[in-house]
Amino acid sequence: YSMGYDISAFVASLSIGTAALAFAAKDLFGNIFASLIILMDAPFREKEWIASKDVEGIVEKITLRSTSIRTLSGELVYVPSSVLTNGMIINRSRNKKRRILLTVKLALENNSEDIRKIINEINDYLRKDEDIIHEESSIRVYLKEMTATSYDLEVLCFTEYVDYMNAKKHTDAISDVNLFIADTLKKHDIKLAFEGSKAYINY
Repeated sequence: YSMGYDISAFVASLSIGTAALAFAAKDLFGNIFASLIILMDAPFREKEWIASKDVEGIVEKITLRSTSIRTLSGELVYVPSSVLTNGMIINRSRNKKRRILLTVKLALENNSEDIRKIINEINDYLRKDEDIIHEESSIRVYLKEMTATSYDLEVLCFTEYVDYMNAKKHTDAISDVNLFIADTLKKHDIKLAFEGSKAYINY
């Protein structure tokens, strides 16, 4: 009591308010510190294409509290800087090349000599395609393995279209490689192992 008044409720509410302010300040300063790390270490800059666990897109603005990112579908997302610095960030704009990895499952009834022919033809095509990087180690076409149901043909190559503005060029290159493989399989009457044979596209 103070001067005949019970101030315990007031003290309790003051303590709760102080705790709330301390928590908010901790969050605020955490984001400011994280933003300073981003600005100093520069894992990404404005206009670059990044991907994290929660969001992928083009960085539009970095402030002292958050980073605004335009997603690939057009939404503008404001991400607290502490969220970005506490997780893994992939900066796609700083890649030197983008990977195309195709796995084609061929039926076991196909002739091994015909498979060897298509491997050579696909390899030759990739080494002449102007969209594909022609470094020796960057192109591989080979029979990866033989399973109980298929011959697994793997095609690995790269393009230099790493920036999001050139994303269409990369996808066009994927289409061209797929179409050439399809035409080559048809020319040599090579059969797929099953309808679910897929091409896996990776960065």
